[in-house]
Amino acid sequence: MRVLVMAVLISTFLASLLIEGAEAAYRSPDPGSEEPVWVSEPIMDRNYGYWLGDKTEFVYLIKISPGFEVDLSMLPGVGEKVGKFVVRSKHVISEDKPGNRQIIVIRYIVQNFAVLCQQEYITFGPLEIFWKKSQESGWKRYMLSPAKILVSPISLCREFPDPKMIPKNLMSFSYTLLAEIIIAAGVLLIFAAFVIFGRAFLLEIRRMEDSVLYRALDTLKSENISLLAAIKEFRNAIRVKFGVTGSDDAFEVLCKIRNYKDSRGNALYQEFASEISLIWEKTLEILYEEKEIPELLENIKILIGKLALREAEEIF
Repeated sequence: MRVLVMAVLISTFLASLLIEGAEAAYRSPDPGSEEPVWVSEPIMDRNYGYWLGDKTEFVYLIKISPGFEVDLSMLPGVGEKVGKFVVRSKHVISEDKPGNRQIIVIRYIVQNFAVLCQQEYITFGPLEIFWKKSQESGWKRYMLSPAKILVSPISLCREFPDPKMIPKNLMSFSYTLLAEIIIAAGVLLIFAAFVIFGRAFLLEIRRMEDSVLYRALDTLKSENISLLAAIKEFRNAIRVKFGVTGSDDAFEVLCKIRNYKDSRGNALYQEFASEISLIWEKTLEILYEEKEIPELLENIKILIGKLALREAEEIF
């Protein structure tokens, strides 16, 4: 009986030691008094399982020793782009602790616009802050650790065959005979093109000149155009071109452009999807929140110009 009681006591003691060891392993490190400024690694709910357009929360904890101060003015604000993220929300909370220590919590909510063909990590940061002794004038830079999340692809990439995999018997033609055939066929095709497709070519030229993007581009070329008039031209062109409904949701615009295919099934505008969506959202800030964004007019002109050039590729 005594042996059984001793065994139970010993096992209980060992279990308590294991629990304390596990708690210590997951306890946050103490920055210590010798470190004037200590910043945690980015805290997040998870770093995987994200898709295009998902929002993510990143939290940084900053501990400041007595007699020191920090400058957070270089941290990105709401609406700014950091890598493939756009900042949607930013909150800074400061709290004084015993011993004249200061704790600062920085909470970011960001949205990713990473258009990927395969699963890939994308990075938020690194961010930078500055610190110094309260009595000194020289600031020192402190780089915050970047945050990474794993984003899933939205579509499969087109794979091209390796030339080494082509059967050799398909490459055993006489190149001289092949050149003669190509030259003869080329002469016939050029003649046929002038006769048969001349009218169609002129019609395509007319179609390009009458397109909504080219009309918008002509309007935006005016030096006296106002920002509101430019916004109207931009939003009308995007709605007509990509079939956007009356909704003002920037994510709907992003999805419409991402799913847009020309008559040949090509996705010609995906590279502009994030840029169009971002400028669309900035137009909402002006229309509904009455913000002032002076550079938006020039951004709209440049973007419509690039889209009009890409439309020429679609037509021809």
